[in-house]
Amino acid sequence: MTNNEMNLLRKKIALRYFLPLCLILALGCAEDEKPNCPIDKTNGDPKSVLGTWQLVTINYLDMETGKETIKDFSCDNLVFTFLENGDFVVKGSSPDMPFFGDFTYEFKYGEKLADFGNSTLRLSHTIHPCLVEKDKILLNSRFVDGEIILFYRVSETFD
Repeated sequence: MTNNEMNLLRKKIALRYFLPLCLILALGCAEDEKPNCPIDKTNGDPKSVLGTWQLVTINYLDMETGKETIKDFSCDNLVFTFLENGDFVVKGSSPDMPFFGDFTYEFKYGEKLADFGNSTLRLSHTIHPCLVEKDKILLNSRFVDGEIILFYRVSETFD
């Protein structure tokens, strides 16, 4: 094996293990963040997204600087209600997310397509690998230079 082939092999191995390690570290940071305002979480079916979820944090990574930014939305009361008909309604507003308002969009909850999570959640036209648990959802688009979004389940009903 030549030096070039050996270096290429080392790079492939490093990428294979480095990217998942970065993802795990980023997820650990996202989950360890405590929201600025308390949110009354509730437990529900970990195989369903139906019900009402409050946006807690969005974790961004600046690709130029490598700096991670975590925006806390726990005090803004931005809620997403996922309905049985395949629509979700966004209610609330935030100065950091002025495009939110009382709007209805389509969603589809589906099978796992990526190495992260246990399923996927398509919000309008964007598909996010996600991890749905009884009291929270983590949407992870970090692998495509996206963000990690944390929601807490606040109701299993459609308030």
